[in-house]
Amino acid sequence: MTLAKIRGPYIQRERRYVIEWASIAYPTYKAFYNLRVGLAPEAIRAQYPGVDVERLGRVFKKFVDAVLVGEKEIILVEGKLRTPITAIGQLIVYRDQLFTTPELQPYKGMPLRTILLCPVNDPSLDFMLRDARIEKAFYRPAWVDQYLKEVNR
Repeated sequence: MTLAKIRGPYIQRERRYVIEWASIAYPTYKAFYNLRVGLAPEAIRAQYPGVDVERLGRVFKKFVDAVLVGEKEIILVEGKLRTPITAIGQLIVYRDQLFTTPELQPYKGMPLRTILLCPVNDPSLDFMLRDARIEKAFYRPAWVDQYLKEVNR
């Protein structure tokens, strides 16, 4: 019996989680989900002159769960259902590369907020989040409770 048969098929839950929360918390904001941020590395650009390096270099780009654009601010969101500590480093990298992303150029210069979205409060992260200027947001619908029960049994 294969591992996939034991566990069942993979289901993308974090994407659903972030989209659901964003549509409730920021319904009027323009949303970009699963957006590649940054530009292809300069080394690739130099190595392949005349080639569409943005397309070739996609494998090097990072994916941010959500970028929400309001009238007066931009919000960068990373959602984690089980391991929120891993999102801190991701958010710092994404934030640094955000305004080099072609889709976000029209919003360059707008105030930026960075949010870690998770279903459970882990106070041990507070000092790291504060130092990194990252806010916490909590969202815990019933389906997330059911999922957490399943994976933590």
